[in-house]
Amino acid sequence: MKKLVTLCLAATFLFAVGIQAEEACLDSMLEQVLLLQFAEKAGIDDYDLIEVLEGYREYRSLMDAYTKQRDTKATALKAAIANDDSDSVISGLTREIMALDISIIRLKQSTMDEAADIMRPAEVAELYLMVSDFDAVKADLASKLAASQNVGVVCPTVAVCPEAAPCPESAAASAPAANTPEAILALATDFLDKLIAGDLDAAMEGVSENFEHNEYSDKEELSDFLEMAIDMGYLEDASVDLEDTEVTFEDGSAIVYPLDISGNFGSGTLEFVLKLEDDQWMLVGLDAFGI
Repeated sequence: MKKLVTLCLAATFLFAVGIQAEEACLDSMLEQVLLLQFAEKAGIDDYDLIEVLEGYREYRSLMDAYTKQRDTKATALKAAIANDDSDSVISGLTREIMALDISIIRLKQSTMDEAADIMRPAEVAELYLMVSDFDAVKADLASKLAASQNVGVVCPTVAVCPEAAPCPESAAASAPAANTPEAILALATDFLDKLIAGDLDAAMEGVSENFEHNEYSDKEELSDFLEMAIDMGYLEDASVDLEDTEVTFEDGSAIVYPLDISGNFGSGTLEFVLKLEDDQWMLVGLDAFGI
């Protein structure tokens, strides 16, 4: 089974190259081909292979979210330095990037810990060495596949981003929500990043229709308040400090606290409460302190 799936993914990659598929989709397929090759070499059975691929999709979704946030913060930091912004703005952005770097390291570590449940130490070590230099390994595989003229396997109908090798976005949309602190924190920071960027509609997609608050009674009132804050420039150049932020789980809810935020409005601390709705973590409540 593993050999057939690997060859189908390889054929899909060659097909996608020919029609100039999106880079993210090609990258996803390359990584899955490498994982399948590794599973074949390590003798991982088909049952555990399913777990490996599901774990990959979760890892890829979270890693993409972190790297996207980091790129955004890095761009903002470079602009802040070039514009000679205040020390607080520059320091805040620097701390946020450092916090994201720590989250990326923790994600890699937790992924390797999960791999250790079904692999021997030597195999875990080999897997870690491969993913540590993933870009070079993928480039080598892409070169070999592109040079190959004889795939010789008939696969199911292939789209640009096939179901057998989904892109990060499609995998995130269809896969159950990850229940790790890193995943919850990524959702909370993504919500704040969208608000700071002024993209209210995108931010509100993460808010539950069952949102409740003692001051903003429902989702609509929260949206009206945030729209006013954005229009008045309160969130311009705002920054979020994640250094002390923790995610705890209590009675089916995920609580993110403290989220220290500063901007034109001053500074304060936020607490987010999220709950699972249709396999997606949604913001159902928040508190603000010192604002």
